[in-house]
Amino acid sequence: MTQIRTLLGKWRERGAPADDEMAEFSIVAQSGAVDGLDAALQAAFGDVAFTLRPAFSGVVGEETGHRFFILSFPDLAVRGNEAIAFETARALAELPEVASARPVLIDSLVGEAMVAREIATESIFSFCSTDDPGPAEHGWAPYSLGVLAAWNKTRGDGVTVASIDTGYSDHDELADVITTTKPHLNLVEGGADARDRFSTSGLMSNPGHGTLVASVVASRGTINPDATTNGPNSVTGAAPDAKILPIRAIRSVIDIRQSRIPAAIEHAIATDCDVIIMALGSPFPIESVEVALRAAVRRGMVVVCAAGNCVGAVIFPARFAPQGLTTAVAAVDYQYMPWEKTSSGDTVTVSAFGEAVWGARKSRANGANNFVEPAQGTTLASSLTAGVAALWVAANGGRAALKAKADAAGVTVQKLFNDALVATAYRPAGWARGMGAGLVNAGAMVSHAIPAGLELVADVPLAVDHVTPLRRFLSPTIGETESIAGLEAATMPEELAAEVLWRFHHANARRRFTATAPHRESLALEAVPPPSRETPALLARLAEKPSLRALLR
Repeated sequence: MTQIRTLLGKWRERGAPADDEMAEFSIVAQSGAVDGLDAALQAAFGDVAFTLRPAFSGVVGEETGHRFFILSFPDLAVRGNEAIAFETARALAELPEVASARPVLIDSLVGEAMVAREIATESIFSFCSTDDPGPAEHGWAPYSLGVLAAWNKTRGDGVTVASIDTGYSDHDELADVITTTKPHLNLVEGGADARDRFSTSGLMSNPGHGTLVASVVASRGTINPDATTNGPNSVTGAAPDAKILPIRAIRSVIDIRQSRIPAAIEHAIATDCDVIIMALGSPFPIESVEVALRAAVRRGMVVVCAAGNCVGAVIFPARFAPQGLTTAVAAVDYQYMPWEKTSSGDTVTVSAFGEAVWGARKSRANGANNFVEPAQGTTLASSLTAGVAALWVAANGGRAALKAKADAAGVTVQKLFNDALVATAYRPAGWARGMGAGLVNAGAMVSHAIPAGLELVADVPLAVDHVTPLRRFLSPTIGETESIAGLEAATMPEELAAEVLWRFHHANARRRFTATAPHRESLALEAVPPPSRETPALLARLAEKPSLRALLR
């Protein structure tokens, strides 16, 4: 208790947080200690103000014994204080009532937001983009994934895709796309209005992200044999008869608080959605995100996630793909080569187009409602794949029919989907390592026969509140970049794993930044400051791990 009070007292002296930057922690209560958790925290924190709320408010909370919480400190700023956040999480985990604690940091899908903001300029922050305009035909990307063949069987009618993102806008490309029969949710400002508030600004804000995702998944229209589109507007999504349920859980893909994601997934479950698209990410997951994913997959939902941009290694939740909780999608260009900014690695399931993909663009509330442009990133690749997931679900008689087949075989619909992606993927000559089984092939997907139960290996049953220790991800994640460092990481204790993963991804982004930023010949690595210094506990461990120490800086 004394250690926690000392840390919080030191932290409070560092100033108040900016909007949506208060310190937060994911807390898992010990079984039998839920009722006494609030009182235990009050005793530990003294006069430091805090709030404690359940991570789940519905069925997932009931299934897991209401053990998952979000702890917030409204007077403490998390940005720039990550080291003390990691120290505080370890101190929290030592309380008798707490089974696990992880800090909720300000996360990003994009590596450019992980490097120092002090040197932010418009030219420098263009490093996470490419300048190839690509094909002019607005429908080239879904067309080249084979959607015309798939549409002979289905266009996704009857399938709802939950988009956990910034929300949506009144863009022409979203006419008839947004569902009106399922309740929307806004977890940022609160309430049921999931419209994007365009509440971030600056060079990296990437406003209107949810509008882009929804258009690439399900914008209405058709595509001609020459890859041009026919109305009602300019863009046609991969599943143009599917519906989108918008859940506003983030302000921007470079301004992500994981504390809202568990409730967002729970809402997708409660509203009976079929597919979830999450083009967002973090260096490490909080416990309740994994539990929420398990709940969604257990109900037969398909979860599609972006691998990440300008980071190098695959981020969470996409990195949960080997655990059967997601589909991890990397990005290729229109020549089937890896998009040069994509994350990649052994955890990638498949790739889809992620450069020069046409979609709706709206960057402010009063912006034009008919503007479209080619965009890039694993956001586009995962959105196209989510559309193909909607086609696959519809082609197989809907989620209930798929779940019945999966249950009979002792597997999940997520596994059936990932297996079908791998089995049908188009793999051109020279396919790059780390880009998954190949390119998504929509036409082959909808015709792929689901194996009989005896042909499948049943999943290992896990508890509904199972949380994978973070240290299990250290060696596979870091070893993809540097094998010796990966071996050294394997012996790191669980309490340091979150900090190691966070520093690894930030160091990766920093190295990629200095290697690819404009005018990089005058931008030395030393000119880009690393994140806050390692905690003393991590520094002590790194003293005997030279390769890992070098990789984390």
